[in-house]
Amino acid sequence: CDRNFPNELVSSAIDVIKRWRSDAEFVHQELNGPNPFMIELCTELPSYWSSMPPLPEHILPANTSLKASLTSGNIYISKTTELLTDIQDGGRVVMFLTSCKISMYITLSDCLFYQDPQIKKLRPIAIRLEYKNGDELPTYWFPPESSFDYDEPSEDGFAWLLAKIYYKSASINVHSVA
Repeated sequence: CDRNFPNELVSSAIDVIKRWRSDAEFVHQELNGPNPFMIELCTELPSYWSSMPPLPEHILPANTSLKASLTSGNIYISKTTELLTDIQDGGRVVMFLTSCKISMYITLSDCLFYQDPQIKKLRPIAIRLEYKNGDELPTYWFPPESSFDYDEPSEDGFAWLLAKIYYKSASINVHSVA
């Protein structure tokens, strides 16, 4: 190993590289990253989530609905949409930061998390992406039924991974400019 980097640091980084695509690592980075305060209990979905299609059956445990999970306090949300809307539209925050009215190309993104009452761990169950460009509707992404396989990746696995990357980008934008 290079003498500038201790073996422990290198082996830790290699471990993260091996698992960075997993939902568990995604949650770990959210809870230990620059914006852990953004994850909050959700008892009712924001109005701009009204166009979300029904959750696929494999997302929540059997005999559990999203409405029941919201009521019982098992759903958490991380919202960047409300914080980044003014920046994307070239509003007052951009005027303050840049002294001119410019639009910034930022994808608005929110993430819903489910906390299993038995094991007390969060996992992402839905990501909402929105880019206000004309009349485009927001898109909703859900984790695939099977976990991401490096040897035989699926189209659903790549789509979910890309949604998580867009969400992380929005989260970093909040940290950078808010």
